[in-house]
Amino acid sequence: PIDNPSGERIDITRSIWQITANFDLAPATTSLAAFEQVMQGRPDRDHRLADALATIDGKYDFVIVDCPPHIGLLTQNALTASSEVIIPVDTGYFSLQGLSKQLQTVEAIRAGRESPLEVRVLANLYDVRTKLGREILNELKRKFGPLMCHTFINFNTKLREGASFGQPITDYDPGSMGFRDFVRLARELISAGGPDMVATTLLRQ
Repeated sequence: PIDNPSGERIDITRSIWQITANFDLAPATTSLAAFEQVMQGRPDRDHRLADALATIDGKYDFVIVDCPPHIGLLTQNALTASSEVIIPVDTGYFSLQGLSKQLQTVEAIRAGRESPLEVRVLANLYDVRTKLGREILNELKRKFGPLMCHTFINFNTKLREGASFGQPITDYDPGSMGFRDFVRLARELISAGGPDMVATTLLRQ
């Protein structure tokens, strides 16, 4: 809906589906593929998502915006609308290199903002059984310690199985390690987020 070329504020509630208790989803559509072209030259092109989220201010405690790794206009909209960005990093060598480049881009965007933008790095798909996984996690902590989430997400096949069935891990297998990891992460973010609605950009690699 944020690619509507009119100047009217978008009512995002028309796109929201209730997935489970306390969890709603506003899915993207293929029309977003043309977003950058439609918004070319528009002075408000970086603020379309922020304006849409303003229509649900006070209804949610947290809003999570899932983004691709490409820093295009859609991701810029997400960063403009958010108060924090979480960058999940797989514990592999090439992901570590990609993180440095993403942080440089996020820092450039943050420098042009008036409001603060918190940055968090989340170690993902961590496999304690592998030497490389342990080394990468230690390197992440060494280089990005202040930005690191205390929680990390262990490699767990139940997470992939749940995704393949279109189910959140809370429904698919609430007894799994993946569920416990995400509960710990949620508690950490809730504790840091405060009482007001927080829009969080999830910037995938």
